[in-house]
Amino acid sequence: MLRLPIENIFNIGIYCLILHAIHVVVFRYIYTPPIYLYLDWAAPYALLYGPILFFATMTMLKKGYQGKKMALHFIPFCFYSGVYLIGMINYNSEGFVYQFLKLTIVKAIILSLFIYGITSLHLFNRYPIKPTVHFKLLTKIPVILCLVAFLLISTSIVKHESNFTYHITRFMLYTMMMLVSIWILDHRINLLIGTGDNRLEDASLKKQETNRRYYKSALPRATLLAYEEKVAHAINEERLYLNPSLDIKMMADYLHISKHHLSQVFSMQIRKTFNEYISEARIKHVCDVLKSNNNIIIEHLAYESGFNSKTSFYRHFKQHTGFTPSQYQENIKTKPVACIN
Repeated sequence: MLRLPIENIFNIGIYCLILHAIHVVVFRYIYTPPIYLYLDWAAPYALLYGPILFFATMTMLKKGYQGKKMALHFIPFCFYSGVYLIGMINYNSEGFVYQFLKLTIVKAIILSLFIYGITSLHLFNRYPIKPTVHFKLLTKIPVILCLVAFLLISTSIVKHESNFTYHITRFMLYTMMMLVSIWILDHRINLLIGTGDNRLEDASLKKQETNRRYYKSALPRATLLAYEEKVAHAINEERLYLNPSLDIKMMADYLHISKHHLSQVFSMQIRKTFNEYISEARIKHVCDVLKSNNNIIIEHLAYESGFNSKTSFYRHFKQHTGFTPSQYQENIKTKPVACIN
């Protein structure tokens, strides 16, 4: 099963947007109409955006998928890219390739944007998760894809020689690219300055769990111990911490324990906040993986271990180990190093 960190999927999307933009700008100055118009409207880049969105959605929801099956989603792009290159090399506005693309490319783009947009919205509705900054970004993108597909339908019946159709199609696709780029940039800035939902959640949960220490209706000692064992099993054996959307309510539902009682377990028995306990489990996982594979890329490992951002990962790693990740990775090459202080 393949599972790339969600940030890697965003990077792939950004690279595609950049490549699409470079293609449009460069060809605009190299070629002149009518071949430039063909090189613009017939470019199949828009067939990439739907599969990449689906790829990101599956990664966000922690759903496994086979690499070969995932590759099938990119067949339309590969097919139209081949046809597009043939048409560029042997340009003929009356030829079969030109007429085939004029007849099908916009329809294929509409179908791709609409199907993948609806599919992603359906998956997010079917498998609800905690609304992290990644989640909020991803739920915006399928909406704009569906909107663009709907608007393209209204112009697809007009011939491509129509200047109005050509320019309105360009406007809608490039507006979509610009909006998605702005959202990803805003997402990156939020992660960089550390203003994600996790920080707010930390402060809220610490306050709630501190108040519960003095709650009168405490659970019996035996019940606390039994619940603590269930928590330990869920973390150590089932590794729930690998889910970046894990919160105390999700764990309570998983263990069939009320959220209130689970909070008592952490505050009165484990003596740590929920987020402290989970971040410690994630750091231990990182340390174990580094000890067995010291050449792994640390940023990839951070996301695979359940962290939502590099900022959060580096802060927790330094807090728990006393080292930066790179220092720890270097130290374990020569001597055993304790993971948790």
